[in-house]
Amino acid sequence: MFDRSMYAIRSQVGVQLLTRIVTFIFNAATTRCVDAPTYGIGQLSLPMLNQVALFLPKEGLRRAAQRRTEAKDGTKDDHDDDDQSALNLMWLAEGITVVTAFALGCVWLANPPQKVATI
Repeated sequence: MFDRSMYAIRSQVGVQLLTRIVTFIFNAATTRCVDAPTYGIGQLSLPMLNQVALFLPKEGLRRAAQRRTEAKDGTKDDHDDDDQSALNLMWLAEGITVVTAFALGCVWLANPPQKVATI
């Protein structure tokens, strides 16, 4: 059991190290091959678009996770209804994410960031 655990830990650390090295190499190559304004768009505009598209579903899921019902006497009620509503909200969040990302992507493509003068 201990040997398998150590093997799993070594494998996990090795894979993590390998993926970080590959990511670093790709980022270094991208930085050298792409001009500054294009690199800026990829490093600023696209992550910002991603964060905006995911904000609403994340906020909805956070609020659903915090929701609790209480009976009129103040004792905790059965949470079956809350669990079902949270599950429904999780599936609704998937659709909201796709629609929001598509809409914001269309807006972003219709009004692409202008080339910025480099310093």
